[in-house]
Amino acid sequence: MFIGFRQPCTELQSHVQSIMIVHEHLSPLSEKTLFRPFPPAAEQCMYFYPREKSWLKDQPNKTPLQQPFCILVGPQVSSVELGIVGEHIMIGFMFKPGGLHRLIGVPMTKLLGQALNGSLVWPAAIRQLEEQMAATDDCLAMVALAEDFLKKQYAKNTVSSLPIDAVLKTMSHAASPYSIDQLASMACLSTRQFDRKFYERIGMSPKQFMRIARFSTAFRMKERCPDVDWLTVALHCGYYDFQHMLRDFKEFVGTTPTLFLASEALTNSETTSLFSAR
Repeated sequence: MFIGFRQPCTELQSHVQSIMIVHEHLSPLSEKTLFRPFPPAAEQCMYFYPREKSWLKDQPNKTPLQQPFCILVGPQVSSVELGIVGEHIMIGFMFKPGGLHRLIGVPMTKLLGQALNGSLVWPAAIRQLEEQMAATDDCLAMVALAEDFLKKQYAKNTVSSLPIDAVLKTMSHAASPYSIDQLASMACLSTRQFDRKFYERIGMSPKQFMRIARFSTAFRMKERCPDVDWLTVALHCGYYDFQHMLRDFKEFVGTTPTLFLASEALTNSETTSLFSAR
């Protein structure tokens, strides 16, 4: 399995935080569909699946739904599971706060916890891009094609950047030291105007966004640094104590931090047995 991250091209850096590339092959000896848990996240993303399509299950006993070639994903407030089969390639664009709103001009409240088929937004362009990606086996060439597509779409958009967009980046840090009133003032807005604009660009309230951003930062920090104890993680990410963080884990993923990380580790061990490196 290959997983890599790269910075977007210069023209997209004001909108896109990073690009993720995943390439893996399901063992031909197994017909098992591997479902991986994905916890809630505040990011807004755009995913391309140039080979086998993925399967999404947003409830434990619900029938999985096959995902299209391109999906736009709003902020997620509950865990989902993603299933993969065959040759799996995923090109993911992680937008900076407000970046997806500037791309499609749609209030993000419509995408809260939802995924939108990209072909509904750009029917001809997405069809052409899918054909172009299908014609190459080079993942970096696929990334370049997707970047060209996004540059063209951003050039057409009519949503202007405002002072609030700079404030949104500040809020994405787990331990933001500012109150909502201070953030509104930084955005040159009243608190009520700030709240309205925030819902438009992010899809949820400022407080909920900061909670999910803090939770996500804690979870990813423990993933990257497994030897760091949970209390240190909690305090580093702006929680008062471990119990404060525990409440968020129980609300967002329905279990304790240790048990959730163990379930993901089990899935990763299955990945090792089911998939081979590129």
